[in-house]
Amino acid sequence: MIWFAIFLAGIIGASWAFLSSETALLVTVVGVILGVLSLLLGWRSDKTIREIKELIKEWREGTDKRLAQNDKMIEEGFKRVERIIEEGKRETQRMIEEGRRETRELLRWIEETLREIHKTQGDIARILEKMDERAEHRHRELMGR
Repeated sequence: MIWFAIFLAGIIGASWAFLSSETALLVTVVGVILGVLSLLLGWRSDKTIREIKELIKEWREGTDKRLAQNDKMIEEGFKRVERIIEEGKRETQRMIEEGRRETRELLRWIEETLREIHKTQGDIARILEKMDERAEHRHRELMGR
């Protein structure tokens, strides 16, 4: 903008040096009008540029804030996932222990049932032996008569 003012001042000075006074006056008036318009447009553009910079600053702050919130939400999500995984591990461990306990109980029950079956087989064998003895004794009685 300063270069434009220097350029206009040079043109106005040269017009007074080389042109007639009416033309130089016209160039001076046009130069002043252009200078004033240039200043007004420069101030307006500076104001617009400041407003745009302020809007960009607000946008960046908002974006940074949203990014920080997103990062926080992602971090909280990771923590929740880790907690869920840890709880899942504990629940799995509990289920494994419960399964082992139930398996031991079933094995004890099976062993007890097998002992009862062996005992019952022994009882059946003794009963059959006594029946054989009785049958043999009865057979002898019947044959001896």
